[in-house]
Amino acid sequence: MPLPFSLSLLVLALVLLWFTRFQKSGRLLATLSLVIIALMGTRPVSYELARSLEQTYPPFEVSLHPDIQAIVVLGNGHVSDPAIPERAWQNNISLARTLEGIRLALAYPEAELVFSGAVAGDPLSNAEVNARMAASLGIPRARMTLFENNKDTHDEAVSIAAHLNGKRVALVSSATHLPRAMALYRSQGLDAVPAPTDYTAKQ
Repeated sequence: MPLPFSLSLLVLALVLLWFTRFQKSGRLLATLSLVIIALMGTRPVSYELARSLEQTYPPFEVSLHPDIQAIVVLGNGHVSDPAIPERAWQNNISLARTLEGIRLALAYPEAELVFSGAVAGDPLSNAEVNARMAASLGIPRARMTLFENNKDTHDEAVSIAAHLNGKRVALVSSATHLPRAMALYRSQGLDAVPAPTDYTAKQ
């Protein structure tokens, strides 16, 4: 996460410049943070970094995995604004992940569909909002299990792996996020198959 890191460096630089005698260190940190932001905002750099992550795993092919017993869709973000339709509440990342989860749920009609995503500054959890989208597109709520009380991907991996112990699982997340998510879930003993979506680095 280069932007939060760079902004943290910039705040530290300002503290050094305004409130200490370490002016040289402050200038150095300020320069470094701006260079990182500039590089990450330059398409060739950001594209190559994202592309290398997104190509870690191939797209999920149903024909290659006939034994999937559960589908885990990792959450992201939404805004449950009552002035707009529910189908417009998800951000683009959540929508892409949910649609991939629905695609796989249709391909594996007996598989459990698991949504993760906590409550964060909104009355509803992201898992609940994603589940509502799936239900609106024909997936029965009875097939869904929601994990709404975990604070991050690691905690989700612990809880979900315990729930799905012994099952073969398709793990759905953004292609850039999936290498980290796979490492966390496999470290918990989950038999996970990567299902990347939400590609950003496109030729």
